Amino acid sequence: MMETKSKTKPFYALDLSRPTAAQVISEAKQSLRKASLLAPTRPFTPHFKQSKFQKVPNPIQPVGDKITEIVHPKPLESQMQLPLDNDYIELLNCINKLPETREIRSFLMCLGKLNWLRRNEKDKIYRKSIVKQLLIFADAGILDAIPYTLLLYLTRESQILSKCFLWFSDNLDQVNEHACKSINSFIGLNLKNYTTIMGTRCELLINAISVVRTVGEFDKCQMTELLKEFLKKYKEDTAADEKSQIIRLLAQVIGCFREATSNGDCDPQVLDLLCDTIIQKTFQESEKIQILILKIFCNLSENENLRDVLSQPKIVEELLNQLVYSSENKEIQTRVCYFLSNLTSNVGGIHQQILRVLEDLVALFGSITEASLFDETDSDLVLKMTRLLSNVSLDPKAGEIMVSMSELEFFMDNIDNPIFFQKEELLLNYIGFISNISFYFKPNCRLFSHTIETFGKLLSFLMNENLEFIVETCKIIANVFRFNVTIPNSIMNHLVQILVLLLDHTDVHVLYYSCGVLVNLLSTKYTELVYNFAGTEKFIDVFEYATCEANWKLAKLAVEGLYKLKCHSNESVDVSEILSGLTELPENILEMCNKLKESNLEEL
Repeated sequence: MMETKSKTKPFYALDLSRPTAAQVISEAKQSLRKASLLAPTRPFTPHFKQSKFQKVPNPIQPVGDKITEIVHPKPLESQMQLPLDNDYIELLNCINKLPETREIRSFLMCLGKLNWLRRNEKDKIYRKSIVKQLLIFADAGILDAIPYTLLLYLTRESQILSKCFLWFSDNLDQVNEHACKSINSFIGLNLKNYTTIMGTRCELLINAISVVRTVGEFDKCQMTELLKEFLKKYKEDTAADEKSQIIRLLAQVIGCFREATSNGDCDPQVLDLLCDTIIQKTFQESEKIQILILKIFCNLSENENLRDVLSQPKIVEELLNQLVYSSENKEIQTRVCYFLSNLTSNVGGIHQQILRVLEDLVALFGSITEASLFDETDSDLVLKMTRLLSNVSLDPKAGEIMVSMSELEFFMDNIDNPIFFQKEELLLNYIGFISNISFYFKPNCRLFSHTIETFGKLLSFLMNENLEFIVETCKIIANVFRFNVTIPNSIMNHLVQILVLLLDHTDVHVLYYSCGVLVNLLSTKYTELVYNFAGTEKFIDVFEYATCEANWKLAKLAVEGLYKLKCHSNESVDVSEILSGLTELPENILEMCNKLKESNLEEL
């Protein structure tokens, strides 16, 4: 009797043993007795009768009780004469009922009993028959993801698998739990043989990861193993086409971790691997993967518990080098700025590293802002770089350097440009940046002098609907008037009128900072101007509100303004009615209130 040989040896063990003639007759008789089980399959509904669906044909031809002629069959025909067993009959019934029941679980249970039809050559024939019927269902298109899900368990044929992943990619909204399990199972099978999946198999794996990445239902452990193995393979001396496939595969795997780290957390093993790629410049030639890793770092830098790991000097040094000197890719620069701005929200060692390249960083900022005034594509980079420089200015040395640099004057020249008002977030961040470094203003600083020259352009921000503009602008003005500066009378009249109006504002932060600016002005040559517009009534109103709200910080500021007005006008001020009934008034405020009643002037 002729033996059949499979064209390719599968991973399961082949069972090529042939039954004896007596066994064939005995099994044929059993198949006849089982015929009653095969015949009464549930008929299709009229709808399905009109379609092109067909029940799975019985691949087994019944053998009669009496053999009248001995025929030497071809190898395939001899295999087709193997008898059916009960488990396979159950599987046939499940697939024939599938269009009506759409029940996957029972079908998968039947496949499990049959070891997924991968035990021997007989299973191979059964499997081909099932695959053929599932393809018919898939082409009809009414079972959605069901046939494609089941095909991933049954076949390893690249053409069919490509068809499955193409459908999943085009119908992501129908990729359900069962589909994700089958795709992850396929990825796990390829992970076991990762060294031999280049070419078509690698393309299939890339497509599979792309689908589960998009729907967010991937196996993190599998992705971690793939990341480890293909990072090793990428570092090997491989052919250009293979390296290209590895980059594409790693891009999908790292993309999965980007989605997984959106909550600000990451597996330590994965984080260490990604940090090493930055330190070792692994993907220096692949900007796409660099951007993906930086997006992950941006997500993780929001988590204060991970900042020590991410702030490693070698990582910061490499990223600063890319930002300032190496990379001209705007997206890489944007991500680096965003990442570093999160790390510099508190003064620490990273500020010292940035100080070494700060002048070059500010010079780069100046050139980019000037070029991007009318270019929307660079506005995000300018925004992120502004935040970075604003946080860096928390370090006194950095602040002192920046206020002396001419590159920051460009925004002050164009701060009233209508185009900036179309980019409100960018403008707000720049106002906040100037507010931070205005703390370091000195009369001989370039930015201080330029702010005085363009002072009138700040007034419009005091009337902005966005309260942050008002608060940050008040800080700048308050820091300007720490020094004896000269501002045109028309501008000063307008400024004081606006600040007095703001004393009626309902927002406590606006109230505090506008009151603070007026108190600062009472120590300058513009005291008379404040007295004429505000008088004592406005400060008394603020003091009354502050004491009612137990806001002692604001109350102290208001009573300080009252005292300076008293010193200016030599008039006593009585706030005893406001204080009546208050039992928890701070001692320093009570002492100042008592001085308001005195006729003689005393030092505050």
